[in-house]
This record gives sequence, structure tokens and C-alpha cells, in this order.
Amino acid sequence: AVTGALAGLTVNDSLTRARSQFLPLLQQKYAFWLPAQFIQFAFVSPEWQITYLCSAGLVWTMILSSFGSSCVSSESEIKAHTE
Repeated sequence: AVTGALAGLTVNDSLTRARSQFLPLLQQKYAFWLPAQFIQFAFVSPEWQITYLCSAGLVWTMILSSFGSSCVSSESEIKAHTE
């Protein structure tokens, strides 16, 4: 709801956006974090695990940011075409 409000969406638009994005984001989360965690425990030595996870978290944040910005731009394009 907060990100929807920051993007200028109504509560209903925010809920619709959340419902439509939930499964794709969940699939991306599993596709990213399951291999990342496997690599961490299988190949990264304990003294480097925090650094590795911080780096993976940064990459994941960039993925979420790009996903969110593409959704906001496509929603604004849709609103522009319907007005």
C-alpha cells in the first residue's frame, strides 16, 4: 500500500497491482534465493558468508527495483492511453 501510494495509486489500484504481481515475484524470489542459499552453504566459507549474503541482497534489491519501476511505468502508460 505504501509503494502504491508513493506511485500515485489508489488503494484499489494498489491491491490489484499486489494481487497481479504476487506470484511472479514469488517465483523470482525462489529462483534467486534458493540457488543463492545453496551456493552459500555449499561453497562459501563461513567467514565470507555475511559478505556473500549482503552482495546477494544488493542484487535482489536491484531486481525488485527494476521490477517495480517497470510496473509503475506500464501502469502510467495504461492510464495515459485510457484518458
